[in-house]
Formats: sequence, C-alpha cells, structure tokens
Amino acid sequence: MIRLTRLLIGVMSLLLCRAVRIVTYPKVRFRGNRTASIIAAGIRHSLALKKDRSVAAWGDNDEGQCDIPSPNKDFMAVAAGFFHSLGLKADGSIVAWGANGYGQADVPAPNADFVAIAAGDWHNLGLKTDGSIVAWGWNRYNQCDVSSCGPTSRGCVRQSVSR
Repeated sequence: MIRLTRLLIGVMSLLLCRAVRIVTYPKVRFRGNRTASIIAAGIRHSLALKKDRSVAAWGDNDEGQCDIPSPNKDFMAVAAGFFHSLGLKADGSIVAWGANGYGQADVPAPNADFVAIAAGDWHNLGLKTDGSIVAWGWNRYNQCDVSSCGPTSRGCVRQSVSR
C-alpha cells in the first residue's frame, strides 16, 4: 500500500510538472529604457524599483497607493500592502503613502536607520541597523506585537531588539 501511494504521488507530480507551464519574461522596460530591479505586489496595485532608484506604480489607485511622493529618487527597496505602499530611501528613512485607516502610512519616529521594510495587509515592519524591529498599523491579530505588549485595535507601534 505504501509503495502504491508513493508511486501515485510520483506520477501525479510528474503530470503536474508537465501540465504547469512556467513563463518568465525578459526585463520589464519603462520609459527611457530603464529596467526594474525589485518588484512588490499589493492586493490591486504593483510597484517596481527602477535601476535609477525611482519607483514606478500601476494598478488600482483608489487610496493613492500609486501616487509616489516627491522626490521620487534614492529608493533602495519597495513594499506593497493592501492599499498602501512603502519605499526605503538610501538615507535609511521610510516613505509611506496610500491608505492610512489604521496608521499604516504613519511611520513612527524616529524615521531613521532602517535597512529593510515589509508591508502586510494593513501593517508594516521596518528593520533597523541595530537589529530592532519597528511595527506599525493594524494590530487585530497581534501582528505588530514584536515585544511583550498586548494587542491594540489601531495604530500599534512596537519595538524590540532580537539579537
């Protein structure tokens, strides 16, 4: 029975591999022959970090998630939430735009020394140079509780060092 099960799993895997067609596309080119180096997808919008370190955005813009704040330059990373967007600048600051119903576009002070960003549905995370994590936005499911503090329903800001 175990051999038969393994055989069936192997055959199904082979059939699925042949049935699924993996498509890759060449580099996306934007106006001015600039190519994308990093991409991010929200629920109905998309972001790309271009080689010139500016951000391109397209898709649904009902909440302003595609309205990149000026100056659109010196970005190092992008992240997309449901209806908000984040950009990490070369100086270590974070720029946030779009929906802000849960404080997800309000980057907590001090807005400095960040090295990485991530966007959830309605919350965000920022990793600082010292290894600490800053979380802000909706905290209904404790997704912003990087420390031992309790849940809040709106506008969480938590920070903890995890070295």
